[in-house]
Amino acid sequence: MLNENFEIFLNCENVETVKKYMDMYPSLAGVTTNPVMISRLKRTDYFTILKELRAAIGNRKLFTQVTSKNSDDIMEEVYRIRDAAGENTIVKIPAMEFGIRAIYELSQKGISTCATLCCSTIQGVMALDAGASYAVPFHFHMQDFGLDPVSVTRELVEYTRVSGKGKIMGAAHRTLEEFGYCMGQGVQAFTLNPDFITEGMTNACVTKNLGDFLGGWESVFGEGTRILDLEK
Repeated sequence: MLNENFEIFLNCENVETVKKYMDMYPSLAGVTTNPVMISRLKRTDYFTILKELRAAIGNRKLFTQVTSKNSDDIMEEVYRIRDAAGENTIVKIPAMEFGIRAIYELSQKGISTCATLCCSTIQGVMALDAGASYAVPFHFHMQDFGLDPVSVTRELVEYTRVSGKGKIMGAAHRTLEEFGYCMGQGVQAFTLNPDFITEGMTNACVTKNLGDFLGGWESVFGEGTRILDLEK
């Protein structure tokens, strides 16, 4: 059963990779994508791509992003995306002035949205106040512009706590330490690249200790011997 209070999403556009990680990590809450990720596929059958991702993840949440820059066109894109990819598709809308009315009107219709490209506290607050289900501070993008992602993340988490509105989704972390810090700040959801997950799960510390544990076992039971090989 998926925990709606805390969610981890796979940030990936490649269907085969999505299938692989969904099989390894069945508790993943879904998949996130954005326009530049979709462009890496070198395909223009966008709605077919969405349908393939939907088939790969079942009824989990699927995030994809609009490309229009006015509220009426954004809303039309949202309807078309959801028609192709299903109702459990959450459309990412830039937390900018042209996106706020669309977030608000879609929220009034009961349609979940994700406010993306949050590089300041006020962006996230205005989007969440308008009814966004998620707001996404872009960690390393803020760093690249000399902004303070740590403060923005902390302040937005506090806003969700006092207002009861939406969730903060951590994204664009360069290091496992950044991920851990945001976790400690109370971020309620994360989207992680496949290689980021694998790096964290196969670090040198755990690899070394696993080798030591199995080495001790094999020194008594024989190299390559498993519990499955033993008689009851």
